[in-house]
Amino acid sequence: MIINLQEISKQYSSQTIIKKLSYRFESGKSYAIFGHNGAGKSTLLQLIAGSISPNKGKIIYEFEQKVIAVEDMYQHISLAAPYMDLIEDMSMDEMISFHFKFKKSVVVDPFTIMSSLLQYDKDKLIRNYSSGMKQRLKLLMALFTESKVLLLDEPTANFDNEGIEWYRDLIQKYRNNRTLIIASAQNHDHDFCAERITM
Repeated sequence: MIINLQEISKQYSSQTIIKKLSYRFESGKSYAIFGHNGAGKSTLLQLIAGSISPNKGKIIYEFEQKVIAVEDMYQHISLAAPYMDLIEDMSMDEMISFHFKFKKSVVVDPFTIMSSLLQYDKDKLIRNYSSGMKQRLKLLMALFTESKVLLLDEPTANFDNEGIEWYRDLIQKYRNNRTLIIASAQNHDHDFCAERITM
């Protein structure tokens, strides 16, 4: 999957967040989007995901020399971010089962693997879990979803040192040669990425 940003700009009211940015993301490579809070990292990730549209410029998605329409990109992207909502009235088991009714998995039995990695209380609703446990669930759903592009926004938000090591081990095992784009101000989130973009 190639993602080609062509002089994209994003503005909210009178504030310009991203101005005339051009960049080419190539298949199978890993990219770190680095910068201070408010620099536009999350905005750029949402633009790449097709969640929001640029005010100027365009984003071209290409796979096997065919252009993919932005409205079809949801089939090719998995995303984990602190601002993503979970269905908090579900249990963890229900959320995992629900997710993989609509998404293909990169592993044969995601339910069993995720259960062992999360070690959760099966009777507790998601709303009663810590922010760190919710973030772990989001990361696992994104990692185990079959996709050509994996987008991670602040992946270790709400994690302690043990959680950070858990994340780093997991990303190395399950990145699956996808185009990986990680937005974070924390170097430990993406210091293994080959390419670096500073906002």
